[in-house]
Amino acid sequence: MKNALIAVAFVSLLLLGCPWPQPPPQNNTTALCPSTCQLGCLPDNVTCIGTPNLCANVVCSDKCEDSSVLDTNGLCNNETGICIYKKMVCIFGCANDGCRSQPLCPVNCPFGCEPGTDICVNPTCPGDCSYGCIPGTLQCNSVPPSSGVKNGDFEEGYQGWNKTGNAFGSAPTRADFVNSQKLYR
Repeated sequence: MKNALIAVAFVSLLLLGCPWPQPPPQNNTTALCPSTCQLGCLPDNVTCIGTPNLCANVVCSDKCEDSSVLDTNGLCNNETGICIYKKMVCIFGCANDGCRSQPLCPVNCPFGCEPGTDICVNPTCPGDCSYGCIPGTLQCNSVPPSSGVKNGDFEEGYQGWNKTGNAFGSAPTRADFVNSQKLYR
């Protein structure tokens, strides 16, 4: 009877399946890239591709935005790769990617500017100029400004400075001529 029982067990195992250790299944399927990988996966199809560093080679140097505003303390935005700056107003203007430390003297100031300002220097005619100076220079006039004489130094209709540094204009009338003569007494 014992043999019959073994035979029945053997037949039932063959018919119903054997719980013998099975070899591992062959994995022919490819792993799927997780849906949380926004930029896709590496070749292993499991590891997500990292976010690129858009600021890797970006330098946010100070720069002049316009003639009076300096963009400074730049920080790169990792999402855009664009520099974000603080704005600074330059008192004396912006040049060469920095604020000027002193005012810029305008080019139309023939005698320069007052120190530390952008105010043109008013020329003072030398004391030995009896008839003032030729306009825009410190060169002496050789004839009175209202004489009407055209001598290359001064001509009717021009303006200039007298020897004390006061501005004068030429005098087209006799009364103005008399008044202008008072400048030199």
